[in-house]
Amino acid sequence: MVAVATISLMSDGLAISQRSLEATLARQQIDSQAEMLRYIHDRGRQEGAGGEFNTLWNSILTATNSGSEEPGRLINVDTCPDPTSSVYDHSFAISQSGGSLGIIQRSNIIQPTTYARIDNITPATSQSHGISIQLAKVSGGSAYDAYVQACWDAPGLTRPMTIGTIVRLYDA
Repeated sequence: MVAVATISLMSDGLAISQRSLEATLARQQIDSQAEMLRYIHDRGRQEGAGGEFNTLWNSILTATNSGSEEPGRLINVDTCPDPTSSVYDHSFAISQSGGSLGIIQRSNIIQPTTYARIDNITPATSQSHGISIQLAKVSGGSAYDAYVQACWDAPGLTRPMTIGTIVRLYDA
């Protein structure tokens, strides 16, 4: 009985340790997405029309939620939604590969097999594993709220792990 109790405690400890590591790695990915979004926004405003980052920012705006509907929130959900579901209608992620930034379209947001992460292969072939950004225009203002979220199944839990943050970008 002592051996079984010891093995059970060790197993629980390993699961907790793995969940902590996964949450740390996913938080780093979310922070990276938020910083790249700020960078694209700020550089796009500085460049003006026709610049590389201005074009990239405008392509992000085309995926933006009009504000008439609430962005799908993935925090404290019972299951991670299927990437093809309507929760991801206005979702994207940002890929950074070889010094180039690009947009990961909704079609390349897939269900994570382990923890939420971005696979930066090339901007055209990168995939998001459970990390998404939804941009919503703030009603009556010249700002956008970016909901950066991650959802994945963790070992030893019946509900998925979820992490998110909100970034406000001003266009004034």
